[in-house]
Amino acid sequence: MTKDSVDKALGVKPYLLKSKEDSESVYLYKYRVTDRATVPLFLGATNGKSIRGKYVNLLVTCDQDNKVTKLESCGSDCDETVVETNKIDFNKVLTFFSVTVPLALVAVGVILGVK
Repeated sequence: MTKDSVDKALGVKPYLLKSKEDSESVYLYKYRVTDRATVPLFLGATNGKSIRGKYVNLLVTCDQDNKVTKLESCGSDCDETVVETNKIDFNKVLTFFSVTVPLALVAVGVILGVK
């Protein structure tokens, strides 16, 4: 595999050249993975829709001929990309209401049934 084939497979160019020596170069790639969103009540092995996931860091070491010699997923030692979102998590809201509303209805039924 060459560096160009890594570019093509990930769909992005290197984010940063971490190090360059006579015998090898180390590139940092940042790309987004695809996650699966489902409704908690209908969770299955293959249902849901594809959504954009978190950013992932990948270190690619190439020799002087641009042949890949090592692929390494890196965590905290790489430059972390933080994506802040202020969106409402609908899965949490749906889970909250699917638990709270039935409990409230049972409580109302018990109170009205006691009289």
